[in-house]
Amino acid sequence: MTPGDKMDSSVPSEGFGMIAALLFILVIAAVATPLAIVSRTQVQVSSYSGKQTRFNFLSVGLSRLVYALLSKLSGCF
Repeated sequence: MTPGDKMDSSVPSEGFGMIAALLFILVIAAVATPLAIVSRTQVQVSSYSGKQTRFNFLSVGLSRLVYALLSKLSGCF
């Protein structure tokens, strides 16, 4: 087929390869996107869990420190 020739309309599979490739990319993206979101969410959850544990221990320690300081200052606790 030369550039000057007209396209034969009796051959319907001219652009089938491109459409098949685009559909394949669409399917791969549809599968990969939720997996990427789930993995990122799991990393964030584990990070927040570690921070929560540290803040729980910090809050207990700070409350004991405040209680000790107040009991030394006022002497009535």
